[in-house]
Amino acid sequence: MSFLIKNIGCTKTKNDRVFTAEEIENLIPMVESSFYRLLQMNAQINTIINQLKSQDVILSDSITLNSLSHSDEESINNLSSLKVLLSATQDEISFISKRGGTIPNIDEPIVNWNGKIDDNDIVFTWKLGDKKIEQKKSSITEQDKGIYTEEA
Repeated sequence: MSFLIKNIGCTKTKNDRVFTAEEIENLIPMVESSFYRLLQMNAQINTIINQLKSQDVILSDSITLNSLSHSDEESINNLSSLKVLLSATQDEISFISKRGGTIPNIDEPIVNWNGKIDDNDIVFTWKLGDKKIEQKKSSITEQDKGIYTEEA
């Protein structure tokens, strides 16, 4: 029996779509629900990882149960749960990404969208719990639309 576990990356894909504040504010309820699920799953993932570490299971980008020095039932159950949670986490990240949002860091509940006001590129930022978005002038690189630097 083998499982493949891959790192779940935050969304850093190139997204050329430009959004209006109104469009994003209409997305907030869906994105908010999705981010609450992300945070819950992330907490469960961290708990399982800590349990696996305490069982001396070495985690890497790719894990096969055949290569474990001890394949006890608890380790197998934890790895199975971890695989399911990582897959579900990727689904939630994809859900947000398909709606144009980028997540700079899964541990910080912030989502960014590309925007434009008066021919100026901006980033709309929403933080979990906020009911409105913020507008920030930004320098958006073509190389990586998922990372933004704020200009004062």
